[in-house]
Amino acid sequence: MAKLLYEHIRRLTRQDPACAREISRVHPGNAQTIGAREEQQDAFGFSEIGEEKSLSQTGVLAVLADGMGGLQMGREAAHLAVQTMLKEFAARRGAIEFSAEPVQHTLWHILEKANSVVYETARQQGLALKVGTTLAAAAVLRNELFWVSVGDSRIYLYRDHELSQLNVEHIYGRELDRKALHQEITWEEAQAHRDREALTSYVGMPELCEVDRNLKGLPLRAGDWIMLCSDGVYRALSIEEIKEELAGDPAEAAESLIRMVIEKEKAGQDNATVAILACE
Repeated sequence: MAKLLYEHIRRLTRQDPACAREISRVHPGNAQTIGAREEQQDAFGFSEIGEEKSLSQTGVLAVLADGMGGLQMGREAAHLAVQTMLKEFAARRGAIEFSAEPVQHTLWHILEKANSVVYETARQQGLALKVGTTLAAAAVLRNELFWVSVGDSRIYLYRDHELSQLNVEHIYGRELDRKALHQEITWEEAQAHRDREALTSYVGMPELCEVDRNLKGLPLRAGDWIMLCSDGVYRALSIEEIKEELAGDPAEAAESLIRMVIEKEKAGQDNATVAILACE
């Protein structure tokens, strides 16, 4: 699956004359539901949006985290990761000593900081390796998109009525699929394995095992939408259902998506969160 994703991303990054027109603004949209859970363990946030230099010089950042319900302090981990990412992004992108730092390097450094903060907070409470969260972050700088992710929260690009997943999920299912490809197990066994959705990397580990990110910016154009979401969204809605709502005002679109999740009345519905950056 990872190979197919990256091949698709390469196709998206081919030179497109439409990408030459500079994006003038980015509009945010967000919504979430607690679902059938007792606690909201998803968190999200945006950097400052609106100032001219935020898009052309500093960049605009969206972050989403899904606290791991199977571990302790899921809510705290998610909020701590998001706030650390936003705080460190603003500090590094605004500091003179980091003024020439490529944004993809900024994302890497602030992810490492978020991971160490979550891990150290857990360690101080005697909960090392018992606290964790997924994290997905997307930054728009001028006409390019950069992202970094850990876990199974997703980052999508919506362009020309097509929705493309950009990041790779860090779940045991990838290893199961590899085994099935090499005929070590059957495809049926791979799909039915009880631990298929178990995370293989998350924020809150001593060191991050797996991180997905792009080193070369993905060219953007006016009309593109970037959508971050937790698994409570994409496990409840199909790609076609999501695509139908990604139009008009991004705030209204996010609300509509979450309303659709709620209307499904799925048993055991997980927390569901959407964060959108719509390029104009």
